[in-house]
Amino acid sequence: MKEHLASSTPEGGQPGPGMLRVCHIAYTFYEEDNRVTRYAEALCGDGHHVDVIALRRPGQAPSGERSGVRVHRIQQRSVTERSAWCY
Repeated sequence: MKEHLASSTPEGGQPGPGMLRVCHIAYTFYEEDNRVTRYAEALCGDGHHVDVIALRRPGQAPSGERSGVRVHRIQQRSVTERSAWCY
């Protein structure tokens, strides 16, 4: 993680002037939700440091990076929600 911070932020891992450290939490699979992906990658493209916390599929790595966005995958979805009542 330290190598990633060094490449995208100034010394010490802090964003430069006007830059943000963004943590986006999404109850979805990052790779499959175009809204979350576009938003996170747009912020990263503007120079912000972006972390996304999302759901994890069985066998999927708990963390990784895609287009400069650090993705942290936490729990696996145990039920496939089909309506608002399932939440």
